[in-house]
Amino acid sequence: MRFRFTLSAATAVGFAFLLGTTALGQDPPAEEEEFIEPSEITAEHVGESLVVRGQVTRVDRNNDGVHIFFHGATLNFPFQVLIPLSDLHNWTGTDPVKRYSPGRILKITGELEQQAELLFIRATERSQIEIIPRRRRRRR
Repeated sequence: MRFRFTLSAATAVGFAFLLGTTALGQDPPAEEEEFIEPSEITAEHVGESLVVRGQVTRVDRNNDGVHIFFHGATLNFPFQVLIPLSDLHNWTGTDPVKRYSPGRILKITGELEQQAELLFIRATERSQIEIIPRRRRRRR
């Protein structure tokens, strides 16, 4: 038994138009932004504006402000983010110690500075620190 399927010209044009508009209306895939890992930061980067992406291991508050430490940052790679005490007012309504808790993945933008052997980015504005949402695995 053979089936015949025929489309009217109007139906075919409408179907082609529908497919064409959805294909053309899609945004192009977003390009992955260039970033550097905390363990890759060296004194050679001092003075450069960087985008750093890493996982938080510890957050401390002391007399100079809030210090955020990252996975991969060790004595050999002493990188951290400093939110100065004088700029904590930019984080009103939010406690940076709780917001940027260990395990979170952050993207930090700013100029790399050095004091003694310590390499850090001074975050004076909230927009310099972005929380990257984790991707969930799909169950099969």
